[in-house]
Amino acid sequence: ELWRDSAITYANRLQPDLIVLMGTKSTPETSNERALSGLDDTRKRLNVPGASIALVRDNPRFKEDMFLCVEQESDVSVCARDRADVLGDDDLLALFEGDGIGVLDLTDLLCINDVCPAVIGGVIAYLDDNHLTRTYARTMTPVYAERLAHITGW
Repeated sequence: ELWRDSAITYANRLQPDLIVLMGTKSTPETSNERALSGLDDTRKRLNVPGASIALVRDNPRFKEDMFLCVEQESDVSVCARDRADVLGDDDLLALFEGDGIGVLDLTDLLCINDVCPAVIGGVIAYLDDNHLTRTYARTMTPVYAERLAHITGW
């Protein structure tokens, strides 16, 4: 709670044009994805008139280290998971959208045709059980920027 209070105080003092917050948290290898607790309270405590707020949807989380899976398996498709087994419903953050708040959902870049592979376009996507590799994250940059521009109107 101290960290959140400090972050809110800092944002209110800085008066940024854009605030990016994690919006959901997924549970490893389940469809249990939830909006982060305190999200609505945090949004209300932010006193930054005119700032856009982007709520980022969590990426899939796995019980297995996906990088190790890729290293150990000759067929990396065994590392893939069905999307329904690692993420919840798409509209989880919809109730927060509006009035300068948008949802940044990059699931379509992580799960292709309802499958979430460990290797996408020849690039290992995960560093461990949930963090993206820097290399794969960089491949997402143009789409991330485009979607952020849509939220902010820039």
